[in-house]
Amino acid sequence: GGDVSLINSTEGVLYAEISALADDLTNRSITLSDGGTNNYVMIRFNSGTSNWIYTRVNVGGSAQYFYINNNNIITDFNKIAIRYKDNNFATFVNGVKIHSQLSGSTFGANTLTELNFDSGGGGDFLFGNTKCLAVWKTALSEQELIDLTS
Repeated sequence: GGDVSLINSTEGVLYAEISALADDLTNRSITLSDGGTNNYVMIRFNSGTSNWIYTRVNVGGSAQYFYINNNNIITDFNKIAIRYKDNNFATFVNGVKIHSQLSGSTFGANTLTELNFDSGGGGDFLFGNTKCLAVWKTALSEQELIDLTS
């Protein structure tokens, strides 16, 4: 609750068990950020197509990792985790690793300072329901993330 020492900028996991209030093609975001929109780790129900779950890591304004999945109903509760670590990114939804990438960079130490129910700098607010929200200071293993999101 507000303690930036609990956020590791170089590696970690952002986890949320969330549902959208509606599938109305609007962005609904949760982020770890530096208070702006250039550096963040994001879980978002994405606009554009029905039931899109979008995960992204942006470093210095550049996407290092992103993935979009539309195999889940966003108005149902979904357990979503995004792992970030240099050359080790992955997205897990409801007990399944749906995507991974073994390239890309993360942030310098102490870059991420805020947990937001928005896109990091305001806007794209998470109009939804939250059962659980957690941040890990280390990049959990594949099995740990499968267990967490199951």
